[in-house]
Amino acid sequence: MLIHFKWFYLIPILLTHFIIRSFPSKRVPIKRFMIEMVFLFYLTLLVCVTLFPIPVFMPNEAISFVHGFNFIPFSTIETYMGRDSFWKQIGGNIALLAPFGFLIPLIWIKINRFIKIAGLALCLSVLIELLQMLSNELSGWRLRVIDIDDVILNVTGACIGYGLLQLILWGGAKGIRE
Repeated sequence: MLIHFKWFYLIPILLTHFIIRSFPSKRVPIKRFMIEMVFLFYLTLLVCVTLFPIPVFMPNEAISFVHGFNFIPFSTIETYMGRDSFWKQIGGNIALLAPFGFLIPLIWIKINRFIKIAGLALCLSVLIELLQMLSNELSGWRLRVIDIDDVILNVTGACIGYGLLQLILWGGAKGIRE
């Protein structure tokens, strides 16, 4: 049995944020509020893409769809070279954390250096892989591969997102942070 993400799960998340930000002591400028809402939407989408469906172990249904682990850097990337699915797999992993690298400095002003973004993205990507591994192990299903290349590509994506933000800010859109 698989638990699938339902989009209506997003409503209480965004509504809770809206209610909290409605209190006079928690109010922020509308630009910041909108950035926070986009970030919450992005985080929900990230969880949906990386952790759902959640397998629920049923002893007579246990199946192994994939073989568990890849700790050899660039081997998965090399495997996809020249295949039709290259951009879906590689580009998807890069795109996964690009919004994170773009939005984090807008949410937390002190996280505004390349090394901080890369470090935070590394932690997030490793957390995602560990949660996927935990899901595999607890359920007995092997729906996802735990792959070092995913971590490398995710961190690359976050750094690209951060670089894009820096280009926009350098181009004169300083007010985006306010």
